[in-house]
Amino acid sequence: MATVRLGSNRGVQTVGPPVRTRTGDAAQDAARQDLERDQKTATTCPLLGGVILDCVTPDTGTQLVVHHRLGRKPQGWFPMSPRDAIFDMYEAESPDPTLTLVLERGPYASVDARFKLYIF
Repeated sequence: MATVRLGSNRGVQTVGPPVRTRTGDAAQDAARQDLERDQKTATTCPLLGGVILDCVTPDTGTQLVVHHRLGRKPQGWFPMSPRDAIFDMYEAESPDPTLTLVLERGPYASVDARFKLYIF
């Protein structure tokens, strides 16, 4: 364990990276490396950091402003569960993409249709 000195006789203990141990069995070591790679892939997938919001399509000529609460610019979005409706919306320019997503209603969208929106 390393110690970082912050002046006279004061220090903060830090923990170094975990040590990878080899078992001596090539198949088991390869399986562990595959598992580590799969875990890293799963935790870095952008789809996992999203939110699901309930929305209603706006009237013709108006925009739907969604406050997504991601704290960052969304990487993408897709509709979920449009109930008995035609979903026709596209993304418009947002004044602050870290706070809001602005969707424009297309000409074929059903009016007042309820749907869920997944933003990631």
